[in-house]
Amino acid sequence: MILGSLFAPLYELGIDKELEKIEIQNMVDKGYLDTDHTKQDLSDFCFTYYNVLWKESLNNACFRYL
Repeated sequence: MILGSLFAPLYELGIDKELEKIEIQNMVDKGYLDTDHTKQDLSDFCFTYYNVLWKESLNNACFRYL
């Protein structure tokens, strides 16, 4: 529990929130996700397709789910 509270701020430093929103919108635009996707949908997508779609920019959107 203590370790989680120590590492949580460091974990968030690796994510650019604006780029995350742009990448998720690109996934919606390309039909990878529905407009009303859930966090679970995003997590499932990232877990399944992150390595397959390596040419896509998914780093910020998928960072917390990998």
